[in-house]
Amino acid sequence: MFLPAALPLLACLPAAAQAPATVPARIVAVIGVPGTPPGAPRYLNVTVETSGSPWTLVGCVATVPRACYRTHRVILDAAARTELRAHIAAIRAMPRCEPEGFAPGDPAYSLDTGQEEWTGHLPADPAQIPGRTRDPCAATTALAWWIVQRFGVPGLTEPG
Repeated sequence: MFLPAALPLLACLPAAAQAPATVPARIVAVIGVPGTPPGAPRYLNVTVETSGSPWTLVGCVATVPRACYRTHRVILDAAARTELRAHIAAIRAMPRCEPEGFAPGDPAYSLDTGQEEWTGHLPADPAQIPGRTRDPCAATTALAWWIVQRFGVPGLTEPG
C-alpha cells in the first residue's frame, strides 16, 4: 500500500497507540513489605485514588493483607503524579517477558485497577530492590516499590 508523503505517520497507527497512557482511577495495592523477619510479615494495604483532586494514597501497614485498623493519607504532589503516570506508561509499554524469578520468602504484591491486575514479588532484602526494578519487564515491581516509598513504611530501611 502506498501512502502519500503528506500523510503523517501517526495516521497509520491505531488510535489507542496514539493516545497517551491513562492512569487508572483507582489502584488497590496489597504489598508484602520487604525487610520484615520471617514469621512476622507486614503488608502495605493502600488505595491509590486518581479520580478526584487531590490524588492520594490511603491505607495502612498491617500484619494481615487487605485489613486496616488505622489509616494514613498521602497527597500526591505534581512531581509524584508525573512519576505515577510514568510508571503506568512503563507498564503499558512492557515487552513480552519471561516469568518473574523470585526467591523463597520474597513478599508478594498485587496491584488491582479493577480492569487489570498486576502481581509479582519484591525482594525480601531491600538492598536488592534497585537491581530488581531497572529492567523494562520489572515495571509492575517498580510501581509497587514506588507506592511503598511514597506511602512510607515505618522501620523500612531504604536501599542506598
